[in-house]
Amino acid sequence: MRAEHDAQTAVGIGGQAPVQNGLFVTFVLSAYIRELGYRATVVADPTREALAVAAGLGALNADGRLVVPKLGAKVYVADVIRTDLPLAADG
Repeated sequence: MRAEHDAQTAVGIGGQAPVQNGLFVTFVLSAYIRELGYRATVVADPTREALAVAAGLGALNADGRLVVPKLGAKVYVADVIRTDLPLAADG
């Protein structure tokens, strides 16, 4: 999710909007996966930034925040969806 501010330090709805958007997206996506007949669980994983790096989405900066080519460090990584849906690597 695009984030103008660091959601861990920004208070108020302006700083928390990416968190709310992430909750909505992970809820809807996991519900859709379950409708397809697979298991899907949303997990608040503290290593989600590291998982995003392992997936090739970007790199971690000195503060431990994900930095992506298009948005820089203005990114919030939503919770992880664990599923048994068979996925194929595309890269």
